[in-house]
Amino acid sequence: MKGNFIRAPRIRKQTSDGTGTVSSNPLQDLVNLLLPFDAIDLATTVGALQLMPENAGRYLVLPAFAHAIATLKPADKPRISAGSLRGLFRVEPLGKGFLVSAEDPFEFSFTESIAFREGAYTVFPGNGSESSTFILRHVFQAIDNYEKGQYGRFCEKAQSLARAALVIIDNVARRAQLTYGLEPTSEFS
Repeated sequence: MKGNFIRAPRIRKQTSDGTGTVSSNPLQDLVNLLLPFDAIDLATTVGALQLMPENAGRYLVLPAFAHAIATLKPADKPRISAGSLRGLFRVEPLGKGFLVSAEDPFEFSFTESIAFREGAYTVFPGNGSESSTFILRHVFQAIDNYEKGQYGRFCEKAQSLARAALVIIDNVARRAQLTYGLEPTSEFS
């Protein structure tokens, strides 16, 4: 078995022509569809798809795609074509089925700005809650205003780690030409 999925039994289902086998594990089927393609290319592709405001509402489908890709072993295989990629997003589980039906429109800003120390950084707050950047702002303010007492060393390390994470995220946003305050543009049918 390829990947880290638990092998699900195949379920026999009567189709219109009287034969057919339907899988009870569509994510394993996705892994099988991805096997002929280069895992590194697929990983960069899903990463790029997640940076597009048009895909903001695909917060279940794209991580499922990324998870399936993560189970593949890197090997010298061909890159996926645009047509094959489009085809994956037209069938279950990426184009229809339980993951797609469970997604809701993205309700928050796709990008926001967080000020920390010497600058402002563009971040991706996600769709979990509008309070995620609010909480981060207050955590950053707390570690920035530390006193050299009991928590001084911890706060110094936390500042360094926070700045490193913010610089990486801001650079990703900049390279993708995404500015702060960008609204999602995904549409659901």
